[in-house]
Amino acid sequence: MADLDPFFDEQLMLPPADWGGYGITREQLGYNTAHGQVFIGVGIVYEGDNEWGLGLVSSYLKRADGSFREVSRHELGHEYIGRVFVLDANNDGLLDVIASWMTGAGAGGGVDLLTVHPDGSFSYFGDPADPADYSSQLWSAHGMVELTDYDNNGDWELQLIFPLFFSAAGYYYRDIVSFDRKQNAWAWDPDFAPDYYTAQDHFYEQLYHVVQDLVTNPAKYHHDTDDYYQQFTCTIDGESYSLVPFVDEDGSPNPDWIDELQIFVEGGAEPVGLLPFHESTEA
Repeated sequence: MADLDPFFDEQLMLPPADWGGYGITREQLGYNTAHGQVFIGVGIVYEGDNEWGLGLVSSYLKRADGSFREVSRHELGHEYIGRVFVLDANNDGLLDVIASWMTGAGAGGGVDLLTVHPDGSFSYFGDPADPADYSSQLWSAHGMVELTDYDNNGDWELQLIFPLFFSAAGYYYRDIVSFDRKQNAWAWDPDFAPDYYTAQDHFYEQLYHVVQDLVTNPAKYHHDTDDYYQQFTCTIDGESYSLVPFVDEDGSPNPDWIDELQIFVEGGAEPVGLLPFHESTEA
């Protein structure tokens, strides 16, 4: 992983230089059976006169005469579609779709995961007999998802990104999920790659110490400038970071976001990778 700057930017995910996969050439998995050739389509569907649509992932069979027949469709949470991957993500010999989406406002977004079968049908991860099991949906602000092989074992992991406070604050947190074969789910595992979080946890510990000092001595970090986000700044490991999210308009400390940072640093938060929709009827 390159660039752990907590300010939001496109992240470059690269396996380590000694990753064995660099010497492996794999044939792209595809389906061309007696049913026909399977194609995956991604687009937006609008119903009636609705101004807003929903992202859509569909599968199609190409017939011998060149025509197409839709087999399955899955609606995403919003019409703003982010990255979409189609590959065998969990090494079970079946194609998977990893489709990210975002609401376009705030921190809304997610990543939907489904398996494509040779006949073009879709199935979801988790326990299909349990309607409360929504292992095919992960939360990721702005639909940010990356594929990586963090532990260098040839299996994919998913990196998710979301704001620590609110999207305009500029501070983001990265989470990683791996595939649990026993649960048939992409899940957050506290025992998987614990060192993954070391760098960003260390950064936010330093930030919290600075913010504690900001509470007692705000003038120390204030700058007379028209650049809003540069009016309160600090330096951590030689880089400048804005403290404006922790300051109210009158220049006094903002207790709400400071408390949020304290909870994040000192613990008490639940795993954030899995997004349960207890009131939803479908994944």
